[in-house]
Amino acid sequence: MRVAVTGATGYLGAHTALALLEAGHAIELLVPPHERDAPVLDRLRTRGTVSVLTGDLRDDAVVTGLLRDADAVLHAAGVVGTGDRDARLMWEINAYATECVLTRSVDLGLDPVVSVSSYSALFPPPAGVITPDTPTAAGRSAYAKTKAHADRVARRLQSSGAPVV
Repeated sequence: MRVAVTGATGYLGAHTALALLEAGHAIELLVPPHERDAPVLDRLRTRGTVSVLTGDLRDDAVVTGLLRDADAVLHAAGVVGTGDRDARLMWEINAYATECVLTRSVDLGLDPVVSVSSYSALFPPPAGVITPDTPTAAGRSAYAKTKAHADRVARRLQSSGAPVV
């Protein structure tokens, strides 16, 4: 299977990309220009079939190029922040670019469409414990609000029968 991957230069994305390669999948990574020489890319290349597309996740044409020949997608790219300093960038990447990746993937028939989120999208849970049925929270920080937006998009697509997990 050919899997499009975002966020492979991050901790979770790199480990998941490695697991995909070890399972025998070919991966195409979308890497932002400032990470085109990240050491993890060379390590991944030694483990299987890896192609790298350098571009901005906020560019619709770049996203379409990444997904066009893929069978599935793992979307793990995101901007983590504890304050509001990077709020605009978090909205652009965590919310709107995620919405684009997920909806474009569904429109192109990719299966599965895997979206990495954060417990922040579900915190605080109304019953005190996060479960598979915990509703999306409003979000207490800019980061949590952006992850909640993406979670609502994923759930909307799931409700329509899309293979989003």
